[in-house]
Amino acid sequence: MDRFPYHIKRLSDDRLPDVKYLLDKVKGRKMSLSQLRIKYDTSHTGRQFVAHLAYDGDLPIAFYGTVPQIVSKLDGSVFIGCHAADLYSEIAYRKQGLNLALANSTFELMRDEDIPVIFGYQNEGSYQVCKRQGFSELGRMSGYLIPTGNLSFSKGYQKFHFLERWHSQKIREKFSKWAITPAQFYNSNRSRGFTVEYSTEFFKSKSFHENHLIEIEGVKFWLATEGLVRVGDVHFEEAGQLIAALEILKKTMRSLGFGNLLFQAYRQSPWILLWNRVTRALNLGVLAIWKLCLELTFIIIFLLTRIKIRFRLEDASQVDLKLSEKAWSHD
Repeated sequence: MDRFPYHIKRLSDDRLPDVKYLLDKVKGRKMSLSQLRIKYDTSHTGRQFVAHLAYDGDLPIAFYGTVPQIVSKLDGSVFIGCHAADLYSEIAYRKQGLNLALANSTFELMRDEDIPVIFGYQNEGSYQVCKRQGFSELGRMSGYLIPTGNLSFSKGYQKFHFLERWHSQKIREKFSKWAITPAQFYNSNRSRGFTVEYSTEFFKSKSFHENHLIEIEGVKFWLATEGLVRVGDVHFEEAGQLIAALEILKKTMRSLGFGNLLFQAYRQSPWILLWNRVTRALNLGVLAIWKLCLELTFIIIFLLTRIKIRFRLEDASQVDLKLSEKAWSHD
């Protein structure tokens, strides 16, 4: 078997420009070096740069990035786990074992750094890669896309730097009256055996894109605003409470040029049953409106038909009357 022809190197601050190069070229995503530094600055966990790049000579060709996070078990004990955040490679170098080589190098580093767990939220493409790497499936996530009732102008703002800054300022102004602190927000997903601990440092590490912690009508939201609005976590007690808060949030997002709200959650999450009740209520509301519209349509059609029949009967009576008059005059 041929020797592996590429070089695997650990991520470092001076190699972040290579990550940016791959991100721009492979994913078509524009992220500044300062944003990448924020994303991979995990010094608050005591672990840093648990990630690797692959090179063909001096050319960066693939990247596997994990983000160390503080994780707690249900018994309250705390350890460091890694979130598998990024995996991409140049098209010309795919299916050559790069992903596996990068993953194995990262797993070895995790063992050296005393990091016992790696986890991730995978799409269908990366899911198959993770299964081949020995990941165990903890559960499936469901996505709920809620239209705000407006066209999405937010993605257009992101194409121009001055419009993006203006839009971000508008979002912050709108959310300022509802803003809460990280100390008021905990991870609601505590039924999977372990959970990522939220803290000021955790949310700071997520600030490479716009993040907002807000409370509306007693419902707490963690929102990320990029093109569409993604709900990272939510706290609510009753379905009616969430419906009221969502209506206010939808109206606000509509005024800011966002077309959709995206919820994603484990199907077995404690609050997913409440959320299903909310969606059923929303669906029933939509069905009720459609039913009312159909009923009104049938009523209008019925009335128009009655009026038309009446006109025809009146026209027929006039004809009968004229015929009678003609017959009488003839006699």
